[in-house]
Amino acid sequence: MHEAGYEIGNLDANLILQRPKLSPHKEAIKSNLSQLLGADPSVVNLKVRLMKKSTA
Repeated sequence: MHEAGYEIGNLDANLILQRPKLSPHKEAIKSNLSQLLGADPSVVNLKVRLMKKSTA
């Protein structure tokens, strides 16, 4: 993207899973994503949510 002259303006990601609990690792994941994508950490938003198990 950078070679083509583009840059990330905003990244909004939702992680929805049953386990493991990622909330304690949220900042590290956000930091790694921004580094991998060459984006400023301030444009990366990460939401970690727990999916409830189905009782059916």
